[in-house]
Amino acid sequence: MKKLYIHIGTYKTGTTTIQQGLALNERELMNHGYVYASTARTSGDNFNHHNLVHFLHNNKLFKETKGTWEELIFEIKNKEYENFIISSEIFCSMKKEEIEKIRDILPAEIRVIIVCYLRRQDLILQSVWSQLTKNNMNKMDFKPWLKAVNYKTEFTDYFLFLKKWEDVFYQENIKVRVLERDQLEDGNLFKDFLSVCGIKFEFDKLNPIPLLNESPSHKTLHAIRLFKKYYPKKLNLKQLRYFSNLIQKYAEKKNWNRYKLSLLNKKLSKKILSFYKESNELVAKKYFKRENLFLDGIEPSGIKDEKTSELLNFELIGLFFYLIGKEITNFLSNKLKSNS
Repeated sequence: MKKLYIHIGTYKTGTTTIQQGLALNERELMNHGYVYASTARTSGDNFNHHNLVHFLHNNKLFKETKGTWEELIFEIKNKEYENFIISSEIFCSMKKEEIEKIRDILPAEIRVIIVCYLRRQDLILQSVWSQLTKNNMNKMDFKPWLKAVNYKTEFTDYFLFLKKWEDVFYQENIKVRVLERDQLEDGNLFKDFLSVCGIKFEFDKLNPIPLLNESPSHKTLHAIRLFKKYYPKKLNLKQLRYFSNLIQKYAEKKNWNRYKLSLLNKKLSKKILSFYKESNELVAKKYFKRENLFLDGIEPSGIKDEKTSELLNFELIGLFFYLIGKEITNFLSNKLKSNS
């Protein structure tokens, strides 16, 4: 029986690292009988299978020309390999009826194995806030945002989240891992994922995985929020993301991201985790036969001097002239193109 490993995230658990590792080392994987499915797989910086999830969501982002479930089944049946992998963190946003669609679409002769990574909820929420702010989808400070979302996302109650998948594919086909260094194989996320899938070979032979999708510093996020607040014209989401990317490039150039300020402290972390105490204990007992799901202690704020996150006047002025310079360059470039 052929196997299909479906890596479902969750969000902010190093999914991009795993996807990059699979794509960059697909020849070595094939030598060991595993295929990172080419059907519906994007290229560029993100080698994921989002299009398959877009179909299940029945939304406008689905493009038939980018690959379908039927084409994935054809690939699995017609390649000589026994093990196939697909990956998308968007899988973790699916409702139970959408998960059931996967079971109904795939033929019975393909065994489905779900691979899922869990991260402490306080850290997840800070990362989600950071991502939304970076993408200009949030303008609130961290603590007001936490209250607004009631200290949760659609997947952070891990017991209820996993139950949806268990009800469809059964617990024995759900592989749950915890994103903590001491709980990963040799402290390495990609090596841990390969081990979960039953892939064993010399890790030194793998192509190195570039560092991608790193979280910006609080100073960088503050600059993005200030831009959105005071820019005189109304911008659409595409334009906002364009300027956000410019600000992030400037921040890297100026080394702003050297200091990562954690917006969490022990009191806030304990408060967030208290909402999930029962859920986490149930998952720990069910999947790990122990009391605690997360073993790392709660650390104090990464940087005690919060002034490192403040934007000084000269830094704002420098950023202003950088953005103005980019806009003038783009304007002149477009003029030259239109006149040629």
